[in-house]
Amino acid sequence: FRYTRQGRIILGVRHRGDDLSIEVHDTGIGIPKEHLEEIFDEFQRLPNDLQQHDKGLGLGLAIVKRMCSLLGHTISVRSERGKGSVFAIQLPRCHAEPEPAKVTEAPSSQQNHQGQHILCVDNEAQIVDGMTSLLQDWGYQVSPALSLAQALDAVETRPPDLVVIDYHLDHGETGLNVMSQLEQRFAAPCIVITADYTEAVAKEVAHRGYYLLKKPVKPLALRSLISEVLSRRHQGIE
Repeated sequence: FRYTRQGRIILGVRHRGDDLSIEVHDTGIGIPKEHLEEIFDEFQRLPNDLQQHDKGLGLGLAIVKRMCSLLGHTISVRSERGKGSVFAIQLPRCHAEPEPAKVTEAPSSQQNHQGQHILCVDNEAQIVDGMTSLLQDWGYQVSPALSLAQALDAVETRPPDLVVIDYHLDHGETGLNVMSQLEQRFAAPCIVITADYTEAVAKEVAHRGYYLLKKPVKPLALRSLISEVLSRRHQGIE
């Protein structure tokens, strides 16, 4: 729907021997063969002439692939540029009654952190929205910001317990420069997210005493690091 100006999308199920194939057919722009594997990587967005209107987050297919892997299902894609794509998930038919889902408690360390305040700063609205939704799902209160001014307004009434900030912002600004301004108003640990793998950036972040997380960011790694940072803060460990 996002990238198809006209045409159709069909959702259906086909029998494949003892399996079922859940398929989505579209008549969209298609995907070049050389990119068929990378589209399942996190934060991967292929260039297209509609992207300026809707960049997307590049997380949808990565989440689908991860879910299929956890469930033991197979996902496949075939596509032809300019004619459309077919995504299919193959899974076994089952006639038995499903077992009731087991409800498990979250680890106590994560329970203690629920409700804590996280400031999320990025220059892309889509990324901020996605990160905000993710963090809220984990039980945190989130203040999203696209700039230093928005960040200062967002935390005026309640300083954050943690700042998650992108390294490269607009107009040559960096997350570290923004943090220098924010630290004049409050003190909080910081997680810097970057696609820059150079040693210089890693040393700069470490010198400031911040935590570094490199793109593509895996949600599990992000959640684990946030829990660790907040635990250290709660225990008074620098």
